[in-house]
Parts: sequence; structure tokens; C-alpha cells
Amino acid sequence: MCAEASSPPGLQGLQGLQGLRVGFAGTPEFAQVALAAILAAGAAVPLVLTQPDRPAGRGMKLQASAVKQLALQYGLQHGLQ
Repeated sequence: MCAEASSPPGLQGLQGLQGLRVGFAGTPEFAQVALAAILAAGAAVPLVLTQPDRPAGRGMKLQASAVKQLALQYGLQHGLQ
């Protein structure tokens, strides 16, 4: 097995996505890994679909999904739904 250390399992073939526009839908932690790989490969992601913020923790404060948090880190809030 000679997978790259920086590539998530199963996502090693995403090199060279420059010029592609990808709409992404996902919510859980593993979807965040896939979105990160797509962004790292150079694809444009004009649309990200994820679940609405949900109450979590003792204080039941709204918590954004892992995908939403990553999308906001990359400045994708204009296409976030």
C-alpha cells in the first residue's frame, strides 16, 4: 500500500480538478474530509449544501455542521445553503 500520507483514504485520485465547478452536499465529519480534498485539488465549489445549525451541548447552543465550518473557513458563505 503506497497511499500518500496527505490524502484521505479513498480520495487519492482527486488531483487536477482545476477548472471544474463542483456542487457539494454533506453534513457529517467524513463529508468534511471529502470537501477538503476537493478544495485542495483545485476545484471551484460554488454551492455547498448541508444541514441547518443544530442545538448541541449542555447549553443547547446552535452548532454548525463540520461541512459548514470548513466552508466558512474557505470563504464559501455565498454558496452555503
